[in-house]
Amino acid sequence: PPEEPPGSLYDYDLDEYKLENIAEGVHSRWHFGKTLVAMDNSIKKMMDHVEAMGLSDTTILAVTSDNGACPGDGGNNAPYRGGKFQSYEGGVHVPAFIWSGAMANNVKGTIETGLMHAVDWMPTLLRATGAATWDDMGELDGMDLSAALLNGEEPSRGYRTEILLRMNKWEETSTPPYHYAHKAFDESYMALVVKSGDRVLKMMMNEAVSEVRHPDSSSSNYSCLSIDKTNLETFLFDVTDDNKEEKNLWGTLVEERANMTLRLRHWYDMANFTAFHMSEESVALAHWSKKDGFNGTGFVTPWHKPNEDMKLLLSHGFITSINYTVGKIYPVLEPPSLDEDPDAAEDEVEDAEAAEDAPEVAAPEVAAPEVAAPEGPGRK
Repeated sequence: PPEEPPGSLYDYDLDEYKLENIAEGVHSRWHFGKTLVAMDNSIKKMMDHVEAMGLSDTTILAVTSDNGACPGDGGNNAPYRGGKFQSYEGGVHVPAFIWSGAMANNVKGTIETGLMHAVDWMPTLLRATGAATWDDMGELDGMDLSAALLNGEEPSRGYRTEILLRMNKWEETSTPPYHYAHKAFDESYMALVVKSGDRVLKMMMNEAVSEVRHPDSSSSNYSCLSIDKTNLETFLFDVTDDNKEEKNLWGTLVEERANMTLRLRHWYDMANFTAFHMSEESVALAHWSKKDGFNGTGFVTPWHKPNEDMKLLLSHGFITSINYTVGKIYPVLEPPSLDEDPDAAEDEVEDAEAAEDAPEVAAPEVAAPEVAAPEGPGRK
């Protein structure tokens, strides 16, 4: 949860009035609000420096969120449904703005209503600054929206007509050997946004039912929503007229539903096998923390070496139990085929364990790769 911001970024005498609409009893919301004020003050300090250096006309400032808020940590998505890890507006409809001294006067203070995916930021900023051409960037999913955002003109390759909001066609197995198994199309968690003219439709398949959630005053140390994965439904919303997502049009817009289902099937068939690895959160925490019975170092350091046997960490007292790891106990398996032998994964684990006595080749210590959580990208 958010901690108390430093006095240099949050001044009670000058800033407390900004939180006058927040009840102090909602502990997490109060601290979350102070953190946001501190962020605003930090941005102001940075931009004051940019202006003092005479760099305003060659600077682009882009501020955006990565996803909807966690009510349990003090965030508030109302009046939208849901939150982080979900595809409702509360999970993906986030505030964002872009500013530059070079921005056309007729664009400043306006609202861009075109669709924008998180992956569009890179080509947009690279093209706007002249840092790269399309040839330099190669094949990208992102689109260059710099002309629209900075000059109010048509983007160089047009506007987006759809956003693949979520595609999760894999499921983590609950028992060893841990790996990701393919899910059938009808069982996958997917979401798609399409725009035609001014109309924006959103389809969500196998989404956990969720309502509007307000900040939770009973807890301040857990993240996001408690999602009931046994209560899943499929939705089709016209978010142009119904951004609170109160009217499910799944049984009404039959033709639109069929077309969007075909598009989701296209992306389902195109999706590569997930690069996401099993969580090593428990290992990382135990390697670092000195609290809650852990015997960690107290420092954030690499905790995983290539081909490292997690049993060593266990024997050294760094961890007291092993849930999910990517060492030799439960190695990451190759992408399974849809018709693979169900015993093949177990045989592979046995082979990996049998190889433990083989000579090991020294490898440089590296941190486990950071992989983006499979969350829905924000849209604007």
